[in-house]
Amino acid sequence: MVARGAVVNDEDYDVIIKYLVTEFGRVDVNKATAADLAEVLHLEPADADAIVAARKTVGRFADFDALVAAPGVPVAALEKRRDALFF
Repeated sequence: MVARGAVVNDEDYDVIIKYLVTEFGRVDVNKATAADLAEVLHLEPADADAIVAARKTVGRFADFDALVAAPGVPVAALEKRRDALFF
């Protein structure tokens, strides 16, 4: 849009980026921080922390089934945003 002449101030730009990340972003479950997991997957901080803790305990997740089999991982929330995950 900027290339076509749109003028965006820094505050609006930040809002646009946050929207795009939260609604269309994808996250590598095996590398992302808890904050990134929470933002992209629409998780509570405690749920994102549970994913990071499980990753530290069991190692890399090979796929979605391995992720949801880990203890403390919010299965229902992850199913809603499954398309935002990659491994």
